[in-house]
Amino acid sequence: MLVVAYWIHAAASRRPNRIAIEGPGRSLTYAELCAAAVSRSRGLHGRRVALASPAVEDFTIDLHACLLAGAAAVPIDLRLSAAEQAQRRAAADLTVDVPPGADAPVAVMHTSGTTAAPKVVVLTH
Repeated sequence: MLVVAYWIHAAASRRPNRIAIEGPGRSLTYAELCAAAVSRSRGLHGRRVALASPAVEDFTIDLHACLLAGAAAVPIDLRLSAAEQAQRRAAADLTVDVPPGADAPVAVMHTSGTTAAPKVVVLTH
């Protein structure tokens, strides 16, 4: 089974010098994105990691780091109030110890909360 986590390795091998992401702060090639994600993935295995970077480049690196480590990403929308952000960060404090696979968490999202408080939704591969 090909897992999403390994996509970045394949892209970096095929097109290392091609631009992978271009943000207002900087551009990253696939090779740079892969190297940065691998570096940041250390220590993330089996964890839920809050992603709250205002820089799209750092958010993308951190997201790929989570995928590579088998960690569940918890994206935090920085436009939310401090209380709403804190609520979502609380979901990141939980540690999950599930080996990567089809049932392993890949992201932890929150519903919009239009009729009640936002609910946690765990997405798997």
